[in-house]
Amino acid sequence: MEPQAVAQMIEGKKEARDAVDMSLEMLNVQALDTGRYQAMIIQDPTDKRSIKGYLHLVLVHVLPLNRMTVTNALHTDLGIKRLIDSLNEWTDIEANIAGRGDLTSPETLQTPWIYTLAYRAFELTQAENEAVGKYTTSGGFLFCDEGIRVRNATYISVPRAFREMFASGFETQDLTEGRDWHTGKVPPNHPLFHCYFDFQGLPGSYFDRQFVQSGYLRGAVVQGRLVAILSNKAIPWLWGVPDDPQLRSERFLQLGINTIIFALTQEGSITHRLMDSIQ
Repeated sequence: MEPQAVAQMIEGKKEARDAVDMSLEMLNVQALDTGRYQAMIIQDPTDKRSIKGYLHLVLVHVLPLNRMTVTNALHTDLGIKRLIDSLNEWTDIEANIAGRGDLTSPETLQTPWIYTLAYRAFELTQAENEAVGKYTTSGGFLFCDEGIRVRNATYISVPRAFREMFASGFETQDLTEGRDWHTGKVPPNHPLFHCYFDFQGLPGSYFDRQFVQSGYLRGAVVQGRLVAILSNKAIPWLWGVPDDPQLRSERFLQLGINTIIFALTQEGSITHRLMDSIQ
């Protein structure tokens, strides 16, 4: 009864190419932060850890706040703040949370990385579906998390809702599944797992016994570019308590940072296109 996905591995054809050219190495990226762009970065193509820039993140929920409990919304926002704090601490990217938006807001469409979590089934409006299609095909990257428990009735309905979100969104852009886009496993050798920190696979989860675990990330690929990942992992940077080292797993934070840097630097991303236009 699970939603069916096309049985393909995600190869990352375009992601493995060069990062943003370092010919702008003398440029003060922060000086360009005039409020016009949500993010701007520079990365040395010979050193993946040599990266600097800024990121103004917009918080987005696919479920309206009036359908989320206060605890769910608070955990989501605090988890993102913890991830952004770690990004600031461990990299030279200056990041902050610029505010809250919806899928159709101009700020959202310019934000290169968006995290969204669903605790129950949802259905988007036609305008929201069009925004998802436009965002992902114009360089945006979505981190979709299925906040579901084994005994919860949303075990099937939440993944199905995310899949419908992509199918409807891509349809608005005249993209056909199997020809223009597909979903599948993101293999351990994919650039997403190696663009900053190195991983051989997903780290273990503290919530393994409570949550449905797949052992891998699923992804959505449009014309060779990874535009989204779908996870049902209970990520400690979302649920953990900062003072509890058992829940505040550095490896999960590092994996979250990888997804952000990948979204910023992969060929065809919003930020990569912006930096190309400046050059």
